[in-house]
Amino acid sequence: MHHLYTIRDENRIISATGEGKIPFVSVEDIANVARKALIGWRSDGFEQGLVGKELFLRGAELWSCDDLAALLTELLGREIRHLVVGEEEIVKGMVEGGVEEGLAGVLGELDGAVRRGEEAWLGGDLEAVLGGRARGMREFVEGCVRGGVWDGRFGVGSRK
Repeated sequence: MHHLYTIRDENRIISATGEGKIPFVSVEDIANVARKALIGWRSDGFEQGLVGKELFLRGAELWSCDDLAALLTELLGREIRHLVVGEEEIVKGMVEGGVEEGLAGVLGELDGAVRRGEEAWLGGDLEAVLGGRARGMREFVEGCVRGGVWDGRFGVGSRK
């Protein structure tokens, strides 16, 4: 959600990720995994359920912020740019925007890890736990666009 306001209000994504990529996982897919963990779901390969399991939830596609900006430009019909800044600057901006300093520091470190290619991994447990295909970035963003996330219909006010 920390990109919501800059996409909506400034037509840009601000990050310290550079050209780094991540294996996108939708919030809906994360919620489905959490639901299965809470209800005691079991399946082949997960006979004991998810309790005590270390899961690697990675999507099936690698996406950079540049890729996301291009997709948003296409779907929103307005140019969205990716502005690359340093880790210190991204942390400072998040804190000034109201993010708690410790969380902002962790998010800044994650941006750096993405920039260095440390998060560009495919595979993992997501589709096995879901029992099928994970939602892709395009499908997720199309749903957000239909819901008005970046045009003010979403019901989220200003960031300050």
